[in-house]
Amino acid sequence: MQISSPQNTRIKQLIQLQTKSRLRKKLEQFSVEGIQENNYALQAGYKPVAFFVFDLDSQEFELPKQAEVFTLTQELYQKISVRKSTEGIVGVYQKKSQNLEDLYSLENSGCFLVLEGLEKPGNLGAILRTALAVGVKGILLCQNQIDPFNPNVIRSSVGTVFKLPIFELSNPEALAFLQKRKAKIYSTYLSDQTINLYHINFEKTVAFVFGSESNGISSFWVENADVLIKIPMEPNQDSLNLSNAVAVTAYEYYRQNLSLGEDLL
Repeated sequence: MQISSPQNTRIKQLIQLQTKSRLRKKLEQFSVEGIQENNYALQAGYKPVAFFVFDLDSQEFELPKQAEVFTLTQELYQKISVRKSTEGIVGVYQKKSQNLEDLYSLENSGCFLVLEGLEKPGNLGAILRTALAVGVKGILLCQNQIDPFNPNVIRSSVGTVFKLPIFELSNPEALAFLQKRKAKIYSTYLSDQTINLYHINFEKTVAFVFGSESNGISSFWVENADVLIKIPMEPNQDSLNLSNAVAVTAYEYYRQNLSLGEDLL
């Protein structure tokens, strides 16, 4: 089916799906731009609902037969495209149902990330790329302010959001899970009791807790941490981009396990 009018009902709904978290939650759907990102979503088992395409190279992406396909004019496609270059495809997918049983089906050992109160979609996307690279077993979003299916998260994660187990939890739910897994909890925090990251020999099963750039972690994760840690920096410097801080910490854990001959992937 071809669509040329921006007033078309499906186009209006797609734009709202891209911009309104409330609608994504109500419909249990999300949109994905780009060939690679759509391939990742399909490979991860997300059910396609519809595709909006313009001049799509069929050799690079085979449209699933079970989904509706809408062919757009170039002008209309540019209106719905959030990115400058996405190979002429925007897909809409159904979210997967998820519960605490899925959380407890995760591997017993390894590295988990607790991200509390994150505010910036771009930060979450960058963190997900790092998490996948170092073999993180699960992402626990606590007191969450970001929809993991926000188009900016998907874009900045380059689709890796579909390759990781991600759970939105309360702080007590996340703590109960980590205690059940006997994970040692390392909370990033600046205080007199904080230990330099590079002075620690990490256990096999750990959880690293990070807060937002503006507020840091809450007292809940300070009080429930096994160890408070910090990344060393030059004197009088107390600011490091959150995604960079996660990368530094996660890669130190990864390096230590590699030196022990552990295959984390």
